[in-house]
Amino acid sequence: MIGLRSRKLSHRLTLVFSLIVIATTGIVFLALGSYFRNALTHNLESRAFAVGSGLAAVACPNLLRYDYITLQQLADAMADGEDLVYVVILDKEGKVAGQSGEGNWQRRPEDEAANARAVLASEPDLHPASWSGPNGPISVIEAAVPVRLEETGQRWGTVRVGVSLERMKRQLWDTGLILLAMGLFGVLASVAASNLLARRITRPLGRLVDATQRLERGDRDVQLSFDAGDEVGELAARFATSAHSLDRQKQELIAAKEELTQLNATLEQKVEQRTAELLASREKYRLLVEGSPDAFLLLRGESIVFANTAFGVIFGLSGGELADPDLSWRRVVHHNFHNTVRQQLESLRNSEETLHAEWVGVTTLGRFVDLEVHGRKVRYLDEEVIEVVMTDVTERKRLLQQVAQNERLRAMGEMTAIVAHHFNNILAVIHGRAQLVQRRIKEEQLQNSLRVIQGSVLKAGEMVRHLQDYFGEQVDMRFVEVDVNEAVFQVVRYQEQVWRNTRDAEAPPVQIELDLGAELPVRGVSPLLQDAISRILLNASEAMPSGGRIQVRTFSTAEQVVIEVIDAGTGMSPDVQKRLFEPFFTTKGNRLRGLGLSATLGIVQRHEGRVEIESQEGVGTTMRIVLPVESRISKIVPVDRRRNDPVPASGETGDLAGTS
Repeated sequence: MIGLRSRKLSHRLTLVFSLIVIATTGIVFLALGSYFRNALTHNLESRAFAVGSGLAAVACPNLLRYDYITLQQLADAMADGEDLVYVVILDKEGKVAGQSGEGNWQRRPEDEAANARAVLASEPDLHPASWSGPNGPISVIEAAVPVRLEETGQRWGTVRVGVSLERMKRQLWDTGLILLAMGLFGVLASVAASNLLARRITRPLGRLVDATQRLERGDRDVQLSFDAGDEVGELAARFATSAHSLDRQKQELIAAKEELTQLNATLEQKVEQRTAELLASREKYRLLVEGSPDAFLLLRGESIVFANTAFGVIFGLSGGELADPDLSWRRVVHHNFHNTVRQQLESLRNSEETLHAEWVGVTTLGRFVDLEVHGRKVRYLDEEVIEVVMTDVTERKRLLQQVAQNERLRAMGEMTAIVAHHFNNILAVIHGRAQLVQRRIKEEQLQNSLRVIQGSVLKAGEMVRHLQDYFGEQVDMRFVEVDVNEAVFQVVRYQEQVWRNTRDAEAPPVQIELDLGAELPVRGVSPLLQDAISRILLNASEAMPSGGRIQVRTFSTAEQVVIEVIDAGTGMSPDVQKRLFEPFFTTKGNRLRGLGLSATLGIVQRHEGRVEIESQEGVGTTMRIVLPVESRISKIVPVDRRRNDPVPASGETGDLAGTS
């Protein structure tokens, strides 16, 4: 280091510039080499995957037919021996169905291990491997692609493709030699250029040193001029005019002093004017904040240092509670949102971003409030606080949900009425023609086929009836006084008898415990209410695969009658609860249609009631049917009393015609 300092500036600049160029060249060389290696490797991997995927698509039909000859020809045709060094097609048992090349090289232990690995891969697998070719080991990129059926996704075989890396290695070696030659040439050229540049810089600096000495001796008429048009020439020109600038700056300082003296004379008047403007601005802010229907808060940590009147109105807080220094946002935010709100406020304090979120608040009376929240970081009394604006959107959300639900029900009702009418007419024609053909044909096999057709038609009609139960208008049943306890008792006894006769002997038992209140009359249709209760009981039993006890309770208030079904089953997640009453939604697979609870909701809504649900996963579910004591329905179209009976058996045809 001491030896370097003793050298001339031109030598040091030349050495530094040369070292920088050498280091930069080395870094660029390594970066380009890495880039070319990664690019070539990626291209080979893409090719291997593309060839494997295409070969899997072509080999799938031949694997289905076990056409090993075609598969062998396909493997030989694909492998070119130079880049695509081998192709192996395995059937669904993991055995070789086709391979490129000759001999039994695939029976070696390492190749059998590669086949086993390919068979175990559930997704396409790309990995480096080594292949022993005729001329010795070769590095390859192997792609193992499962062959799956488009219809079912079932795996029917595997394709192994090996792409050689040897050409890539040769290309990388040639590229490295070219880059090395270019780097050496660049280094030599940069050393020569840096030497010339250093001399060009240091020569004018010597003249500047001489001019500085003259300026120190009091000579202010220093004149410097250089032919160079770069920064050195500009520095010389600036230096030459610095002496003249000193006199000009002195005159400017004298003028500034006189201006400051005049400003002090009018300072008091300006302070009074600014104070009046500040008071007016503060009054405007107070009127805006206090008159706003939105809640304005200033938060220091978790404490509320300021809250406007609207905040107290939204959450039911008095003036004394608002002035409490220990008042915290935790008091008005639902406890489920505490962690989320704390994280959002902490993130806001540590950044310059603004907050846009939705919270759930709780009033002093325990009522939930939906809040739209905006926040930002501001200065208050010389410290940083969080300004939060809360808008109560509870009523807005409720109205939007109600409008969306009503529109959905209206559209589905119109669609159901149209589809049910035409579809049932078609089913009636099919059912009637099947009966006519059945009477004329004596062959037992055809008779069985016609019975299957009739059964399918009746099941389709039953599905349409379920849709009408949920969306349609029921005009063929009269609303009369119904004893809820009697209806529940009959449904429970019938359901218990059905379970005893249909459940397997080794199946865990399901018991129903009744807790009926006093006589509970409502206006309604008994068969429909029994159908709704039966569907809920069936759903509760299916939620208890290990058996258990279902509690059925009835009780009443001054205006409502409640039927409550409690099970200790698997429970439901919040997402399932949101979609529980959607038609065709089910969590039990394809064996059920998912219309039970949607039909239940339709029946209860026609009785001007509602269905409530409380469920927790792993604990159980409580479902309530809440019916009004006095129905607003004043008129139902009277029909034949016989139509008030339960739905005809599945073998009758009147169900189809009546539904349309």
